[in-house]
Amino acid sequence: MVYNEILFRIIAGEMRPGQTINLDKLEKTLGKSRTPIRAALIALECEGLISRSGRSYSVVFLNKQEINDLYVVRRVIEAEAAKISATICSAESIYELKSILLKIGKTIKKPYKDPIKIADMSGNFHKEIVASTGNLFMCKYAEQIRTMLRIVRVSLYTSMERSENDMKEHAKVLDAIEMGDPKRAWKEMYNHETRVLEYVNQNVIPKLF
Repeated sequence: MVYNEILFRIIAGEMRPGQTINLDKLEKTLGKSRTPIRAALIALECEGLISRSGRSYSVVFLNKQEINDLYVVRRVIEAEAAKISATICSAESIYELKSILLKIGKTIKKPYKDPIKIADMSGNFHKEIVASTGNLFMCKYAEQIRTMLRIVRVSLYTSMERSENDMKEHAKVLDAIEMGDPKRAWKEMYNHETRVLEYVNQNVIPKLF
């Protein structure tokens, strides 16, 4: 709960890049002791969203160019992963991908749509595709990029429209993989990441900076 609350405050702009985090204020507003707050900050630090200098913590955030550069690299890696997956993806992986999409579909239909939960499930969909390639280096760097883009990715799913479009685009990627069509799988994933980046530039970055 503390982790999610701090993350939401960063996404909402209540904690800005470079801002020192006031632990006393967090204790009062969250009604929690230092122990869970520090544990949450350590988790956020591991994800590259918080930095620590001595006993003080501050918000770390990517700049606009870094966000764009990371999405460009992610697009290359994940489009290639989808292409490879279409040639070797197992029945178990296909089943898992379908299960993830089913869960996402149910979640976005709920009255309250938790953007962190949706972002994590979406990340699991991408993670499963990359994992199905068996390429450990591809897995490592794709996961690192997803982590670095976490705030941006969670911000995406505060929009119902983007959540629904994401679901449709994921379904097209999965269909191409299941049909064993590497060329289409590459194209659908590449187009998906391109649309996400366009949305980020038009709707997310202006709110974050």
